[in-house]
Amino acid sequence: MAKRRTKSQIQSDQIIKDNLEKLGAEIYKVTKRRTRVLTGALKKSINYGVKPDTVLTFYQNDYGADVRPSGETSGPTDALLITIEELLPKGIEVIKKELTESIMYPFLK
Repeated sequence: MAKRRTKSQIQSDQIIKDNLEKLGAEIYKVTKRRTRVLTGALKKSINYGVKPDTVLTFYQNDYGADVRPSGETSGPTDALLITIEELLPKGIEVIKKELTESIMYPFLK
């Protein structure tokens, strides 16, 4: 039998979900610009989703991991992974800050 979540757990999950949606949209936008275009299939395959509340998942065609970003002839491949590694730390800090503020709010009144 599943345990019922408390009001504070639900609020925390909502804060995480909202921020993951924002982070996902930002990574999606940057990756679309960064991805090399040959037929457009790779660019069209890039997508993301937040499910159930605290898991951000990205999708792209398998061969996306082997394609260099647009305008680059050397260095790492996979524009999606490069973008995630670049933007994730900032996104985590925003989530931590908002969670801390929501936890401390009742005590700061």
